[in-house]
Amino acid sequence: MKFKIVAAGSLLTLVLIGMLTWAFSTESLSATIDITPDTLNLKSKGNWITCRIELPESYKASDIDRTTIMLNGSIPVDPFWVNGPQDFVIPLLLVFAGSRARNDGVSHLMVKFNRTVVGEFIVAQGITYGNVTLTITGEIDGELFEGSDIIRGRMPGDVDSNGAVDIVDVATVAVAFGSTDPYTDLTEDGSTDVCDVATVAMNFGKAY
Repeated sequence: MKFKIVAAGSLLTLVLIGMLTWAFSTESLSATIDITPDTLNLKSKGNWITCRIELPESYKASDIDRTTIMLNGSIPVDPFWVNGPQDFVIPLLLVFAGSRARNDGVSHLMVKFNRTVVGEFIVAQGITYGNVTLTITGEIDGELFEGSDIIRGRMPGDVDSNGAVDIVDVATVAVAFGSTDPYTDLTEDGSTDVCDVATVAMNFGKAY
């Protein structure tokens, strides 16, 4: 009986050690994620959103298995960007995110996701405005990595992403008229113009 108890105890210990080893061995690498645009029109019919992935220094971005990359566990990389040459090690690299730019020369992977699919996914979660956390996961040499970035979501005409199209949105677009500020470029055509004013006007009074 004593032998059985000892044997059972040893087996339990081995199982626990195995579970702990598995848990630590499957811990995800921490990735730095930068998603653009910073503010996403959730009803946009544009082509893509762009995601820049940086891993710890000892890992090479080109080794990432692009077929494993997922956004919020649901959206894969757009097929066009799965096999393209997306790995860069460039001394002078500018990646614009609103008014910010990067010049760090870090090895990274840049991929894109279908913008319409991402917008529909966010709305399906009941989010129509405000901050949205997007998490990117994937594998490199059999190891998992994960990282997140926060963008702002908004619906048509809602410039300030507060869930209502009101006089503040009208004033914001009017002040920025003629500029190339992506924040007020609701139609995403490169400038704040009469089309953006019309977008606010047509949606004036809506609450999302």
